[in-house]
Amino acid sequence: MRPPSLKKGQRRLALMLDAPDWHSAELTTAFNGQGIDLAPVRWRDCAFDTGSAFGISLKWFDDLPEAVLVRQVGGRSFEAVTWRLGLLHGLARLGVTVINSAASIEAATDKSMAAFRLAQAGIATPASFTIAGRKAALAVAQRELGHGPLVLKPLFGAQGRGLRLIIQPEDLPPAATVNGIYHLQRYVGGKAAPFCDLRLLVAHGAVIGAMERRASHWITNLARGGTAFWIKPDDDLQSLALMAAQTLGLTVAGVDVMRAQDGSWQVLEVNAMPGFAGMQSVAPCDIAEAMATRVLAALRSDTPRP
Repeated sequence: MRPPSLKKGQRRLALMLDAPDWHSAELTTAFNGQGIDLAPVRWRDCAFDTGSAFGISLKWFDDLPEAVLVRQVGGRSFEAVTWRLGLLHGLARLGVTVINSAASIEAATDKSMAAFRLAQAGIATPASFTIAGRKAALAVAQRELGHGPLVLKPLFGAQGRGLRLIIQPEDLPPAATVNGIYHLQRYVGGKAAPFCDLRLLVAHGAVIGAMERRASHWITNLARGGTAFWIKPDDDLQSLALMAAQTLGLTVAGVDVMRAQDGSWQVLEVNAMPGFAGMQSVAPCDIAEAMATRVLAALRSDTPRP
């Protein structure tokens, strides 16, 4: 990856990622179009360096960036994730605006904490139960399955990977398959195809895009074969998505919403680093451009969001 070009007086932001991809290319083009140099920075090219001027070093930056936009955190170990989030915390302590902040990424990525905070804020979300050990999970399943199926979700996961529909207690897998932690959420979707849910993309207090995902399977993620359709959400749906993002402290968020069988809209989960390739494939507008505009508005705001 070559160093980004920089025009005299041009503002510089860093885009944190594991490796450049379609999203980073789209965002770089969008920010450049608004006179901003968005420099993709791989995590491997960052370091805590207490002997340096700021204590943190980022490749391509002799000084600190004005802001950091987090595209990916990644990391295959607890140590790697902790170190990366620590860098974000450190940059924030140095006065760099981090979007999304480490604290908000932590809150959204941990599905149990996200569910807790959404429920505490009074946001409509399916009942959830997060417990340690299969014995405790069996007790919850035996108690709750009389009210309908449950969905077992990886505590940290995305794109529909690892989801299981729990119809009877025996459907719970061995503890080793979930690292000992069972995160169960009440299933609120339909009973027959087509199954559908919504993804609303939020950026600094505005919904910049929305799509409906339809599938013949109860897992509607596009990565699992779902089909996207562009929609224009009404004011109530937009308010729900904005409240969910704000509750978790997110400037940029992908909010997944499903209509429950009683007709109410419920927030299933909130993504702190949402992809938008699928949404862009059906969008009548440039999603990356809209995101860049809203992020820059956050930076200009007298009271920027976390």
